[in-house]
Amino acid sequence: MEEANKNNSTYWILGAALLLIGVFVVVALVMVNSQAVGVSTQVSIANQPPSVVNHVCRTSDDTNFTANNCPNPLTLTDANPTNYWIQGVVSDPNGAENITNVKNDLFKTSITYSCSADANDCYKTASCTVNTAYGTTAQASFKCAYALESYADSTESGGVSPADNWTSRTEVTDGTTPVSAIITTSVETHFAVNIPVTALNWGAQSLGFASDTGNNLTKTFTQQGNDQALINISGADLGCSTYGTIPRTNQEYSTTNVDSGSGNAMPLSSSASGATLDYRTAGAVTDDLWFMLTVPGVGVEGNCTGTITLVAAPL
Repeated sequence: MEEANKNNSTYWILGAALLLIGVFVVVALVMVNSQAVGVSTQVSIANQPPSVVNHVCRTSDDTNFTANNCPNPLTLTDANPTNYWIQGVVSDPNGAENITNVKNDLFKTSITYSCSADANDCYKTASCTVNTAYGTTAQASFKCAYALESYADSTESGGVSPADNWTSRTEVTDGTTPVSAIITTSVETHFAVNIPVTALNWGAQSLGFASDTGNNLTKTFTQQGNDQALINISGADLGCSTYGTIPRTNQEYSTTNVDSGSGNAMPLSSSASGATLDYRTAGAVTDDLWFMLTVPGVGVEGNCTGTITLVAAPL
């Protein structure tokens, strides 16, 4: 009997232990299933191409990126470059910071944007100034500065390319295929010639003096625009301060250096001198006029002065 009671107690103890173990297992399972679990999230966003939103020409370095104020045709300045700015707004759906470069080509349309930089017909800015702080997070402003030379090819009447025009091409890149946009304009025919105003001073000479190739005087005319030109000439007698006059026909001119008597007699009314200036395409364009003088053998004395008029005109 006592032995049976012992066995029953043992069974109860084992049963209770198994029950506790079961409870622990259930609790352990509940605790495991209640722990936080990290789940990775992944999405792929494609690089979308950018675009040129605005593309304008400006006459000053300003912050207007939407309105054009350049003349058409573009105007030029005698002997000096004229400053223009090509500027505007570009956009990138992935954000403006994704834009890697904005460049601009300003060129005579017929030669295309693949042209090599040349002051006559092809201007390039390989990397324009870009400001990603402009506008929305997807936008950036850009600015490209140009100094258009006075002899840039005209695409107007009288110019070297009257049937052509000029194109401004802006290209924006962000790692995808570059995207471009263009605006079209023209360049004026700008007539400008430099004629030196220094006097033709023969100095003190004796009666009967006749200049030759060793002491003739010269003037050099320089092309300062983009239009062909010729030089017209006329003159008057030289009146002497003491007495007498040197006739205007005793003054001669020539496009080559020759002795007195071999030049052209000074005309009374304006006439073509033979000096011409072509379009500038490579380096300065100049032409010379040589001047000769013959002093009468008698009848003149003192300081003899007169005027020679030189006028440039379109060729």
